[in-house]
Amino acid sequence: MEFILGCYERNVDNKGRFIIPYQFNFKEGEEVCLVRENDLALRIYRYEIFKERLEMYNKLINTQYTQEIEKNRDFLATGLISKSELDSQKRILIPSIIRKEYTIIDSLYLTGSADHIKIFSNNENYKQYRKQL
Repeated sequence: MEFILGCYERNVDNKGRFIIPYQFNFKEGEEVCLVRENDLALRIYRYEIFKERLEMYNKLINTQYTQEIEKNRDFLATGLISKSELDSQKRILIPSIIRKEYTIIDSLYLTGSADHIKIFSNNENYKQYRKQL
């Protein structure tokens, strides 16, 4: 179960960067990774959390294998798009090919979950996600 922490609209600059809201408590220089979730959303993880999750799934596969555990591990491993450090303004870059794929032009919507941030290209995608909860 996910814990939604609100929704924030953010502007995207011409290089594809946006500022992570202070409510998410990220720090300058912190390593983060961008992960594909589905056709509606991307995710941002703190890199340490991403690594911990991947290691956890790898251990579970070796001790308590289920197809669901393998699916969750593969979801993370194959969904990784990029890893970067937040700059002094706590910005993250979305690569141009991903911005095109998700139709992210000059703004996006963010919503927080227990250990990651979801990114939606528009309010309609966010509303569609909310209906699925």
